[in-house]
Amino acid sequence: MNRSFAHRAAHRAPPRDARWRLGGGGARRPSVDEATGGTGLSPLIAQGSMRELGGVTAQRGEQLVRQTVSLLRSNVARATLDLSDELQGQLQAMQQELHLWVGANSNLKPYSNGQIGWLIRGGDERSRCDHDDLDHTARFHELLGDLPPAHELLSAQDLAALPLPPGRCWEDYSFLLLPGLLTKWYPGYMSQLTADMRRLGLEVAFSRIDTDQAVRVNAARLRHEVLELAEGGGGKKRVVLLGHSKGAVDAAAALSLFPELCDKVAGLVSLQGPHSGSAIAHDLANTSLQKGIALGVLERLLRGCKHAVLDLSYTARQEFVQQHPYPIARVPALCVATCDRRPCSLLKPVIDYVALRYGEVSDGCVCQSDALLPGVAHVLLHDMDHFGNPG
Repeated sequence: MNRSFAHRAAHRAPPRDARWRLGGGGARRPSVDEATGGTGLSPLIAQGSMRELGGVTAQRGEQLVRQTVSLLRSNVARATLDLSDELQGQLQAMQQELHLWVGANSNLKPYSNGQIGWLIRGGDERSRCDHDDLDHTARFHELLGDLPPAHELLSAQDLAALPLPPGRCWEDYSFLLLPGLLTKWYPGYMSQLTADMRRLGLEVAFSRIDTDQAVRVNAARLRHEVLELAEGGGGKKRVVLLGHSKGAVDAAAALSLFPELCDKVAGLVSLQGPHSGSAIAHDLANTSLQKGIALGVLERLLRGCKHAVLDLSYTARQEFVQQHPYPIARVPALCVATCDRRPCSLLKPVIDYVALRYGEVSDGCVCQSDALLPGVAHVLLHDMDHFGNPG
């Protein structure tokens, strides 16, 4: 009897795909291809919803994980090649969805339009004419080519071969490393660089500033550290400031706010420093919901200060620089500005957001043109994201 009942039920029940095709009153649901014009993308993305974009991104991540596990279980040797193809495909699909979402989201206003690179565009005529003359990228690659490969340790002989100002040697300098925003939460941040510099006999210190504090607060703390380093060498050593990301902005602010430091500092090396500001920070500062969430996390969970982010908006940077311009006549500087044009990067979604929204290249946190100071020598790299991952 049970068998007969099951047999009749199986014949009465519509096929699984037929049940999916039936809606209320027997109406037929459109397929994904029909809903998206044949693109294969989620129709919900076209609504411009941050929640839907996150949902689709999570689904793609889950699908990628499942495919990875399946490949590894079946054939480890073949998995490497297949995984590379799958990753590329998933990233391309994510870029398409991001493109559609950015275009459809009417609530996401292009707040940074006309702001990116304002510091370079706003320089005097002489600074703009000298911009090409200040490009030291070719010289940088020439010097880099004379050094051992990245997997080999740099020796004291290699260091001695690098050019210095006439009459100077490496022992004449103390190096102060300045960390970027939120990097106190990065395990091992700059630890290898610090260890290598000390191994080469260089005097190096890692700044004690709180990376998640306002620019003016960190500038005041840097004043004490610079004076302490300069006096520790009997007044004979000069300090070289090496700042990454917001650390470079903090360093430039210290020199602008406290002129007494200029005679103590030999130079500033800015690595990916958002001197003009950050499009990501500026867009965030002009929203309501997103700003509340992000700054809430920064203050409550990470024990930071909201001004650490807000100080990097274009509005805040314009106000500060107009009142306190960088003292280029007293302290030479070098700006290393990067972007990442590679197809695979952990920051690829953010890089694509800036490119699609504003047509600008970036490293995922800072646009390349925002990492430059007017009248300052610079090096431009096109294969490095903000995490410092080179191509």
